[in-house]
Amino acid sequence: MTRPNDDRFTRLVEWVTAVAAPLTALTAVLYFFGWTRTNALFRHFGVDPAILDLDVADHLARAAGPAFAPAVALVAGSALYYALDRAAPHLERLLLSRPVRVRGRLYVLRGPSVLLSYAGVVLLWCGVRIALQLPDVLGVGAATGITDPIAGALAIAAGALLLSTGVRLLLQPPVPGPVTARRLPVVARVLLVTAIAVAVFWAAAVYSQRTGESYAAAVDANPAIQPAVVVQTAEPIGLWSATPPDAPDSPDGRLRYTYTGLRLLIYANDRWVLLTGERNAQGRLTVVILHDSDDLMVRLSA
Repeated sequence: MTRPNDDRFTRLVEWVTAVAAPLTALTAVLYFFGWTRTNALFRHFGVDPAILDLDVADHLARAAGPAFAPAVALVAGSALYYALDRAAPHLERLLLSRPVRVRGRLYVLRGPSVLLSYAGVVLLWCGVRIALQLPDVLGVGAATGITDPIAGALAIAAGALLLSTGVRLLLQPPVPGPVTARRLPVVARVLLVTAIAVAVFWAAAVYSQRTGESYAAAVDANPAIQPAVVVQTAEPIGLWSATPPDAPDSPDGRLRYTYTGLRLLIYANDRWVLLTGERNAQGRLTVVILHDSDDLMVRLSA
């Protein structure tokens, strides 16, 4: 006989697991999103992100803004699938309760289960074709318009969900009566979760890479969107924007060299990553990295 305290503890563990698992998955996706976007941004300017030593909180903060729109779309898609998953068994039951007589024989229509299974297979094929870079020999990709990697990732997730719902309905006997989608075998559920996880990380990787490259291109084309920087040093650092060292402008007079025309890219790990205003052979802005020290003063302005 189970004691009430054991039941309460079991329910508590189940509740914590139900809440912690999605939050953990969401944090992992956001971290991966921020990490990929940061790498795309800094590698555009030839900076190795490893020297910045950004931590988990930095990557999560950098992912919060760009990931908001995809997160809203993910929630909306989840709600739509939930509604579909709840409505499909009722429609299947309705069709099973109205068999069609053809030449003296009764036939039942399995519309939702067959349509969902077919749509799931088509979407999965479109996504897998893009992932493996297979030729579109059947013309399905062109017909459906699924040719982009992000669309391919979403097609894998949607296809896996639709196929699972269709198969669960097909497992029901084709006779009139209550219809409830059966649970898939453990192996099938593992494959379903794996497909969705791969699709989500693939979509996050492509989208974050594009947003990072897009932001880097915007900064490269218009560096004035970044904060302006004036650097004063005790020793020359060889930048082109130096002013004569005969007018020190620091409290103790040590910082004799002043450099203007710089823009801030990021400050992290005691390092100032600055855009110099000069451009390399590829036409991109060059970057200088200054280690924060007592012989350096940085002034920022909007």
